[in-house]
Amino acid sequence: MKNGFCDIETNNTGMNLHDDIAGVSDRNCRALDEFFIWLAAQAARASRKSNLGQAMVYMLKRQERLLCSPR
Repeated sequence: MKNGFCDIETNNTGMNLHDDIAGVSDRNCRALDEFFIWLAAQAARASRKSNLGQAMVYMLKRQERLLCSPR
């Protein structure tokens, strides 16, 4: 349904729904990449014997499953 107020195929930027989803996916991939870079830096500072250090190591070992593009 196209009218001035409600168009479920187009968001407020004029992009169609398919392109908008791809844009969100790209932004999420960049955010995840930046998060794991930050996490690696923080893990280097944390004790591996602490609960926090162990959680960071756990996540870093599994980051390949979460990343959008393989490294």
